[in-house]
Amino acid sequence: MTGVSVHWIGPSHRSPYSEWDWIEILEGPSRVTWDWVCTKKKNHCDGANGATFIDTGDLEPGKTFTIKYWSNGGRFTNGTLRAEAEFVS
Repeated sequence: MTGVSVHWIGPSHRSPYSEWDWIEILEGPSRVTWDWVCTKKKNHCDGANGATFIDTGDLEPGKTFTIKYWSNGGRFTNGTLRAEAEFVS
């Protein structure tokens, strides 16, 4: 399995599971993949921090990608952008 581990910190009163938070990986404007921050409530979803593994498959070495953390989505096509960072594979 290959992918990216996204470590996140949020307000202590929020639950990424209950609030439908999700993370996407982009190459330029194109989405490579996405996944929920918490797929099950019991998986690190009651605290203010955690890590989510996003299975990306093989990313071409040396390319730049963007990670976006969205909250209050309900679906993977909407929400409020909370954080954004670039990384090189």
